[in-house]
Parts: sequence; structure tokens; C-alpha cells
Amino acid sequence: MGRSLYNYPSDRFLYNLVHRWVSIPLNLLSRAVCYDLHRLPMEGRLLIAGNHTSYLDPIYLGAFFPREVNFMAKHTLFARPFGSFLRGVGAYPINREKADFSALRHSLRLLKNEQAIVMFPEGTRAGEEEILEAQRGVGFLATRSQTPVLPVYLNGASDVWGKDRSGIRRRHVSLHIGNPLRFDMDADPVDAANMTLKAIDEMRLAVRNGQVAGSPTPLGAPLKI
Repeated sequence: MGRSLYNYPSDRFLYNLVHRWVSIPLNLLSRAVCYDLHRLPMEGRLLIAGNHTSYLDPIYLGAFFPREVNFMAKHTLFARPFGSFLRGVGAYPINREKADFSALRHSLRLLKNEQAIVMFPEGTRAGEEEILEAQRGVGFLATRSQTPVLPVYLNGASDVWGKDRSGIRRRHVSLHIGNPLRFDMDADPVDAANMTLKAIDEMRLAVRNGQVAGSPTPLGAPLKI
């Protein structure tokens, strides 16, 4: 029997190695800072929900967060040999073309084990000036597992390498962390997903209007949170 797509390596050596050094190439690509990093819970189950505009979004988010996180990723990315690398850095596949119950069960197991998962509620990459319709997955997991949702807004990653860019350019990137959202078990998952995306969009509009509060933490700087 072949190895399941949902099995991880026996340790997270590759994850720790990449997390330790990835800030170097990212800082060559951009001047990257994070606002309100103190809002990130350092332990306990957590769903981290962000906007999705660039191929680099998961890399920036994983590099910024001082705690270990897992990533939902499109199942087509897990072809050999790249799939082994993705699993090693904490990613697992989800098939967005159908109801992927295997991915949902795996997500619930991770949350039961008090781990953190990064999700993109829009389901696919969008432009900087738009927020797509929310997929219900984040709402289902939040209500079913009673897990707080941390909305985050990543600004500028699409200017570095977005869906309309033919190459990589050096630009400013900033990550903005909102306040955790909590939903009752009997809440409508669709409503929970929409509220999560609304929180992300409010941060996007605030950044567009220059309403940025808090002290920035440069990517790769010693963290004091």
C-alpha cells in the first residue's frame, strides 16, 4: 500500500530548517514587516485565515509566525518530488473541486492535537483590490472544533509575485494580524466564514487608507511577544 498523502515525516527537521533560513531570501525580495504580532496565540488550537494574492503567501506567513503551523494546499501541488517537500514543511493537500472529507478529517485531528492551520478562505488567488466569496471550510472547522480564527491580511506579496506578474520584483510587504474570532458550535459555518473574510477585508481597507497601528516587527528579527 502506498504512503498516504496525509502522513507527515517522523520529525519536523525540514520545517525547522526552512523556517530558520527562509527570511534571508524573503528580505532580499522585500522589506517585510508584521504589525501586531503579539495577537498571535503561541499555543493551543488555531485557524489562521488570510487573503490570497500571491504564490508567496504561505511562505511569508510561515516565516513570520514564531510558532509551528500547518498549511492547506491545492492537491495538484503534491505530485512527486515536490509533494515530499511540501509535507516536510507542514503542508497537506485539499481537493477544492469536491467535498474533501479526508482533508477535513485531517484538519480536525490537527486541531484536536492543539496545532495551528493556515487557510485561505477565498480558495484561490485574487487581486489586491478584491476579496472573493468565502468558502465554508474555515467556518465548518471553526464551529465543529470550537477553534478560534485569527484573521490576517498580507499586503504587497502580489507586487513581488502575483498572478498577473510574469516575474519577481522587489517590493514592500506587510502582514497585519487582527483579533481572534470565536464562533459558537451551533453557528452557521457559512456565516462564520463570511465574518472571517469580512474581518480580513476591513484590515485591507484600513491599510489602503493608511490606518496602520502598532509597532512593526521586521521579518527575521528577534521576537518579543
